[in-house]
Amino acid sequence: HSLSALSPRFVACLDVGHSLITGDKPERMALQLGQDLRVLHIQDNDGLGDWHVIPHLGSIDWPAFLQALRQIRYPGTFSLEADNFPTKLGAANADAAFRLMVSVARNLADAFEG
Repeated sequence: HSLSALSPRFVACLDVGHSLITGDKPERMALQLGQDLRVLHIQDNDGLGDWHVIPHLGSIDWPAFLQALRQIRYPGTFSLEADNFPTKLGAANADAAFRLMVSVARNLADAFEG
């Protein structure tokens, strides 16, 4: 079944960190959602807590996840949901934290497209 059976306006959004917390691998969920997947909430964690930190600071297998996205020809948006990363580093480190967030996000997008 496809979400488009409800209406073309219904699409799937996958929060990769939440999928890990449920015990399911984000790459498996992406493959299951297939063409219905149009939005991603990109964050990382340890599979236990909802950390909302940048990729590569937790347990998500990013190369496997990006491969799954390429396999389904993911056409959608990467929405970085790593708001806890700069918060935990404090105001004095905010500029550096945001620069690192941009760099990591850009590298992830480049790895997907490459």
